[in-house]
Amino acid sequence: MRLNPKTELRALRQSPKTLRARRGLSAALLWLAVSASNASDGAALHQKSCASCHNGMFPGGKGEMNYSAEFRKITQLTQLRQRVETCASRVNAGWFDEEIDGVTQWLNQRFYRFPSGK
Repeated sequence: MRLNPKTELRALRQSPKTLRARRGLSAALLWLAVSASNASDGAALHQKSCASCHNGMFPGGKGEMNYSAEFRKITQLTQLRQRVETCASRVNAGWFDEEIDGVTQWLNQRFYRFPSGK
């Protein structure tokens, strides 16, 4: 027995498999949007709270050299996040986890390029 096309379409839209797929797609799109937003916020937070300290470590105020391969001690994304959290604590940045994640994402996108695991 076939349902009329409108009823079939409505049933398909409501099926658990379809709903799970929609939720998964929605979650992925949300993660991408939040990730991009966090990374751009991370750039601003880095400039505000990190750049002056890092610039003082290198001649000519070239603090971004700290992230170059020749000076890099961090080899994994989890280590990068731990380092950002430690540095934020040392300078009393008062960041929430989302802000630590944002700076971590920005540094990873800009310099490190570790796989995100997402």
